[in-house]
Amino acid sequence: MGCINSLTPNIVYIIKAELLRCPLQTWQHESRVRAVEFTEVTGASYYILRAENTDLSFSETEVSSSPGTVLNLQAYTDYTLSVISVIHGGRSQPSLPSVAKTAVAAPELNSTSPSNDTIVSNNTCTPPLGGNTCCVLEIMCEDIYKVVLAPLTWDGAIVQFCPQRMYSVEYSCTSGRAMVSWARVFGADSYRAVATGSGRTVLSCTSQGTECQITGVGCGEDYMVQVTAVSKSCESKVNATSHFVTVPCPPKNLNLYRECSSNVIIFSWAATNNTAHYRAKAVDSEGENMDCMTLDTSCFFTNTVCGRRYTFTVYSVSSECNSQASPPVAVRTANCRSEVLTSTWDRAEGALAYTVEAWGNKDESNRYNCSSFTNSCAIPSVHCGESLTMYITAFDDNCPSYRTLGRVAETVPCAPQNVSAAMYCGSDSITLNWQVSYGSLFYIATAMDDAGVVHTCNSMDTKCQIKGLRCSSTYNAFVTATNLKCNSSDSEIVTVETAPCLPDHIEAFLNCAANHALIVWQGHHSILSYTATIEDTEGGLLSCSTTGNNCTVPSLKCGQLYSVSVMHHDGICPSIPSQAITMESVPCGPANVQTEMDCGSGTLTVSWDTSLSALGYTTIISHGNREQVTCNSTATSCSVDTLDCGEEYVVEVMSVNRSCLSMPSQAMVIREVPCVPTNVTAHRTCGESPVAVTWDASRGAKIYTAIAMGNSGHRTECTSNDTTCSLEDLLCGQTYSLSVLAVDDACSSTESSMVTLETDKHMPKGKWT
Repeated sequence: MGCINSLTPNIVYIIKAELLRCPLQTWQHESRVRAVEFTEVTGASYYILRAENTDLSFSETEVSSSPGTVLNLQAYTDYTLSVISVIHGGRSQPSLPSVAKTAVAAPELNSTSPSNDTIVSNNTCTPPLGGNTCCVLEIMCEDIYKVVLAPLTWDGAIVQFCPQRMYSVEYSCTSGRAMVSWARVFGADSYRAVATGSGRTVLSCTSQGTECQITGVGCGEDYMVQVTAVSKSCESKVNATSHFVTVPCPPKNLNLYRECSSNVIIFSWAATNNTAHYRAKAVDSEGENMDCMTLDTSCFFTNTVCGRRYTFTVYSVSSECNSQASPPVAVRTANCRSEVLTSTWDRAEGALAYTVEAWGNKDESNRYNCSSFTNSCAIPSVHCGESLTMYITAFDDNCPSYRTLGRVAETVPCAPQNVSAAMYCGSDSITLNWQVSYGSLFYIATAMDDAGVVHTCNSMDTKCQIKGLRCSSTYNAFVTATNLKCNSSDSEIVTVETAPCLPDHIEAFLNCAANHALIVWQGHHSILSYTATIEDTEGGLLSCSTTGNNCTVPSLKCGQLYSVSVMHHDGICPSIPSQAITMESVPCGPANVQTEMDCGSGTLTVSWDTSLSALGYTTIISHGNREQVTCNSTATSCSVDTLDCGEEYVVEVMSVNRSCLSMPSQAMVIREVPCVPTNVTAHRTCGESPVAVTWDASRGAKIYTAIAMGNSGHRTECTSNDTTCSLEDLLCGQTYSLSVLAVDDACSSTESSMVTLETDKHMPKGKWT
C-alpha cells in the first residue's frame, strides 16, 4: 500500500499505479559496498536502494539512475536488496527483492615500527582513477602507523603505504619458527598465512584464530608474508606484506692452508647470506683455544705450536641470530725439531774453546760431540729416546782442562711403533697396543672419528682401552709417547671399526590365540644373525634366531611379564643384549571355578580363584545357539539374574589383562530353577474317590509336588514325575487351596497360581478359579 500526499481538495485525480518489479542484478566491489543494476521506470524522479539484513535493520541510498551503489554495509552479511521509485506524488512499492551476501573483509596486519611511540598524525593518499597504488607522504621515522585500506571507486582503488616497511612477524632464532599475527575479520571462517622465501620456497600455515606459526623455514632466507581471510565462498587477500629474515646458514666450502716454515694457518670459507660478521675458532690437541672475529671470509691463525693437531670451526653472526657451527676441519702443524741437542754453559777463565761430549745410554755407538769458541754449541742428529751423559772440556792455546760432568740431557721420546687396534665385542670401546718407546714415561692413545671428535686414554703400559665410542663407526687411532717434558711425534695412524650397533626400535607383538610373541627390530646390513630372548620373572628363558629382522617365540607361559631383548653376531663376536622392553603374556585362566544357584530368585553366582597378572575377568554363559550372556568383573565372582528358567547352561570364565583374554576355564554345566507349573486344575469324580490334580509340564522339572491347604489348617500333598497326581486324604466340609511346585535335583520352583476346591460333608465337589 502506498500514500500520495499534498492533494488539492475538490479536484478529481486520475491515479495510475505502477508496481516496480524489474529484476535486480547486484555485484560486489568491496566488503562494505554493493552495486545494484535495475530497469528504470518512466516518470521516476529518482530511486531509493534499500538494503535490509537479518536483524531487520536497513539502510537507504538515493540514486538518480541505474546502476547504483549501496554504501555502509557490514562485511560478510546477508542482505535483502530492493529498489523504490520516487515520483512527485510519493514512493512506489519496493521491487521484487534480491538476496546477496557481502564479501569477507581483508585482515589487518599488526605491523609495528622499531619504536614504541604512538601515532601522532593522520596521513592519507588517493590513487589516480583506475589505479590501485598511491604514496603517503610525510611519514615520520620511528613512529607507529595503522594502515586503513578503504575502497574509493568501483574500480577498487585502495590506500596503500609505498613502500611498505613494517613487520608483522615474530621470528625465533632458537626454534626456527615464525609467528604471524593479524586482526580478526568479520565473516571470515579461517585465515591462511603464506611466506615466500628469497629462494622461491613457499611455506604456509592456517588458523581459525588471529595467529599461526610457520615452521620449516630455511636458513639464510628473506621471507615475504601475506595473509588471506577465507570464508566458505570467497577469499580476501591483504594488500600489504611483511617480511622476516632467518638465521644465517653455517659456512661451507671450508679450506685450510698451512705455511710450513712459520706454521701460520689460514682458514677460509664461503660467504653466507644475512651475515654481519664471522667467528672462527681453533682448538689444538692439548685443548688450547684461539678465536678470530672477521668481516671477511678468512682468518689467519699465527703463533701455532709445532707438532700439534688443530681443529677449526666457524659460524655466521647476524644482528639477531647466530648460525650453527660449521663441520670441523683439521690440520697438523710441522713436527718439532727433536734431533738437535743444544748445550750452554758458563765461560771458564782463560778458555779459548770448548768441546762438548754426549754419551748415550744404549750403546757406545751413540756418542756425540761438538766444539765451540762461545758458551754454547749444537749437536745434530741426536737419536730419540736417549738419556745422555754430558761432558765439557775447556781449551786454551796449550792445554785442555779437566773434563767436567754436566747435567743429564734427555732427548724427545721415540714415536711408538707397531701400533695395532682391536674392537671390544659388545662394547663401545677399542684397545690400542704398541711396542715400548725409548725415553717415554707414559703414553697417550687417541681415536678420532670422521666428524673430528677425539677420544683419548693414558697408560704407562703398552696398551690402552678407549671407551665411549660410537658403535658401527670408523676411527683413526694413533699413540704419542711423553716424558713429561716433550711429546714424541704421533705414531702411524691405524684404522679400526667399532662394534656394530645394537638392534634398536625393538617391538614385541603378542598373538593371544596362538600364544606366541613376534619380536621385531631394526637391524644392520653387516650382521650375520640375530637372537631374540625373552626372560620371565622366574628367570626362565625362551628365544628364537634369524638372519632377518624378526622372529617368533612360541609356547609362552601364561601370566608372565617377559623382558625382551635382542643381540646379534657379526661373524667375529656377539654383541651384548639390547636395552630390554617388557611384554605381558596371555593371562592364566581362572582356576577352581564354582557355581551357586539361588533357588528363590533364580540368580546364578559364579566364583573362582585369583589369576596371576589378570586385571579383570569375563564370565560367558551359553545355551545352544542362543545369544551368550556375559558378565564382566574385576573381583573373583560375578552374578547373573537374567537366565531363563529350567534351561541348561554352560559356564566358562576367562581372565583379562591389557591385551589378551586367557583360555577359558574348564566348562561347567548348570541348570536354572525349574519353571513354575501353569494351568493347574482339580478334577471331581463321582463317589468318594480321590481328587485328581493336573498341570502343564514345566521346563527343567524332574518331579512335581501338588499341595492342598485346607481352611482349618489341614495339609496334604501328592508327588508325581508326570503332569498329574491324586489327593486322597481330603477332609469333608473344607475349602482347599491347591498349588503345584516343579522340582529338579537342586531347586524347587515357586508355587504355581492357587486354585480352590470345596468338599461337602460326604464327598468333595470341585470349584476352582
